[in-house]
Amino acid sequence: MRGVPCPACGCTDSDVKDSRPHDGAIKRRRQCTKCGERFSTFETSGVPVSAVLRRVEELHAIASEAVSNMGAHLAEMGDKTNSENTPNHGAHKS
Repeated sequence: MRGVPCPACGCTDSDVKDSRPHDGAIKRRRQCTKCGERFSTFETSGVPVSAVLRRVEELHAIASEAVSNMGAHLAEMGDKTNSENTPNHGAHKS
């Protein structure tokens, strides 16, 4: 992917000095590595930020549920393993 051209010299190599959300986009302050000019770019993904946040929250909920289910399953397996490996001290063969 080609870099963003500097408005002063056209160089496509710049350093990002600051990034922050701005009206549904990301505002980046850049500095050209060739001439030192500072300029701003506004980047959007085409996906509204609120949709991305909703998706992250959905994934978090799914992951939390999966961990919860896994914990319950492991506890159940542990109970079965413990009951199978526990010696029966009360039973004696004659």
